[in-house]
Amino acid sequence: MPFSINGVGTGLVKASKARTVEGYVQYDAVEAFMLLYLPLIPYKAIHVLGIWNDGYQSEKYQSIQLKSSGRLIAKAMLNGWSNWLLFVFSLVIPVLGFALFTMSRPLTLEDWLFLSISIFLWLVGIILKMIWYVMNGADEHIKDIIGPHELGTSDPVDWPDEVAQKVIRNIRETSAGASLFDMAKGAFTAGDKANALFYLRLVMRSDRRPAVLELYQAIVQA
Repeated sequence: MPFSINGVGTGLVKASKARTVEGYVQYDAVEAFMLLYLPLIPYKAIHVLGIWNDGYQSEKYQSIQLKSSGRLIAKAMLNGWSNWLLFVFSLVIPVLGFALFTMSRPLTLEDWLFLSISIFLWLVGIILKMIWYVMNGADEHIKDIIGPHELGTSDPVDWPDEVAQKVIRNIRETSAGASLFDMAKGAFTAGDKANALFYLRLVMRSDRRPAVLELYQAIVQA
């Protein structure tokens, strides 16, 4: 479990938006080394199944581990850095501006430079947040279609191999020999987008043939 003192140590960084399922807050995240609440080095990707306060101002959570994909880590770092920049410089800019423009001495080049850098970093925060929104939007659409399941609201593409293989074995026990791809096509034809995309995302862990991608596009655009 991450632990930090005054923002220094390890912490949880959200990679996706939080969803509430049957009273439990769920989202993708990474555990990372932090400095003044700023995420620096991610070391573990997880999907939070539920989070609560233990009564001592310390958060506890239940989670499953996810693959540490570049996309998931990038989303977490974009979200963490943008939140930090926007929070810090939304406070710094008005305080600094008030101090600079109400003091008796004329403004110096250093004053203008400090203010300009602060505004620039605030704008960087906005840009990083926008990139995160764009990246996360497509992922959230997938989760919207699939809906909650036994592993929360996680995307099967992000599951570790041992978790995915266990789920696939359970599905095949009742599939009468049909492949996951055929099951995805059958479910989509029957109007069951949730199961169709669930099966197909399991397929897409290792199979990106044109037929698979065409069916994926058909499901998410339907």
